Amino acid sequence: MSETIIYLSQENLLHNLKELRRIANHTVWPVLKSNAYGHGLSEVAAMLQDSSAEYFIVQNYFEAEQVWKITKRPILMLGTESFEKYAQMAFSDLVPVVGSLHLLKTLITLDKEINIHIKINTGMNRQGFDPQEIPALIKLLRDNPHISVTGILTHFSNADASNNAFTAKQYGCFAACVDLFVKAGINPTWIHAGNSAGMAKTPEGLVNAGRAGIALYGLNPLEQEGILYEEYRLLQPVLELRSFITHLRTIQTGEVVGYGNTYKATRETKVATIPMGYHEGIPRLLSNVGSCSTLKGEVLPIIGRVSMNLISLDVTDIDIAVGDEIIVYSNDSDAVNSVTRNAQSCGTISYELTTNLKPHIRRIIV
Repeated sequence: MSETIIYLSQENLLHNLKELRRIANHTVWPVLKSNAYGHGLSEVAAMLQDSSAEYFIVQNYFEAEQVWKITKRPILMLGTESFEKYAQMAFSDLVPVVGSLHLLKTLITLDKEINIHIKINTGMNRQGFDPQEIPALIKLLRDNPHISVTGILTHFSNADASNNAFTAKQYGCFAACVDLFVKAGINPTWIHAGNSAGMAKTPEGLVNAGRAGIALYGLNPLEQEGILYEEYRLLQPVLELRSFITHLRTIQTGEVVGYGNTYKATRETKVATIPMGYHEGIPRLLSNVGSCSTLKGEVLPIIGRVSMNLISLDVTDIDIAVGDEIIVYSNDSDAVNSVTRNAQSCGTISYELTTNLKPHIRRIIV
């Protein structure tokens, strides 16, 4: 028998990074947070270690330490840690993103030379300094020259939408805020606003870097319309998830499959079982609506409820045997069992499906 494996295409990953740099027309930094969006942090760091990216982006210090086991690449850390954690950090290759006076004052008290990126809240209202806080922020920075601002950033909340009005409003606010820093004599090396969806919608001139998350992994972040969507269709999914058949049985008309009796056979049906379920990260919402496929591309509907460690498939009229490999998530964007199509079947986004894939599943770089 085979096993459940996530295959990662290094060729597709590097292709996507190149395409995103072309789309953005400036440098692009890979986002490796959340286990590289479920693809595997260590594996993705290894595949990108020879890239020219100035930073790898992570959420927390634990992720930074995992990256440094693979490569000594400088890290941009998005998240906020405890005071005790900051006191233990080595900042020579780590740049924290700072979006509050509390965090800035925490770093100041460490009395270390620290480079930071300042985050501005331009309307998303989760993190970042509000524009009215900037004068006080500038004064605090002037009074503490051991803290150096090497970057300023914001985050777009609606860049995946076809209507760009709010994104344009955020960008205008961001440009005005950056101007306040420049007039105060603070001239950071990096200005970045674009996430995967936003980097193609940022006017040229001010911004000189972008943060590639889901698009780096070949999943289109935009609504399905317009020229930009077609540009992003050039991206190629990095991940393919395969499992294998552990059991075959034939049931008769009227018999049921799985918990809750949610599937009832309307004909004699051949049922295959694969050893995956919601514990492995496959959404329960795919019950009776999702699909897998054979290696030949034959579609295998999911029947009955997705269980904790098992999924049942309708393999009637398919020549198949115990031990045969099954593609759970295809790396073909147009396949019915692509991450994007299965996410749509769940009424969710592709991010959720990939980040839910558990670390215990073996990843292999191909």
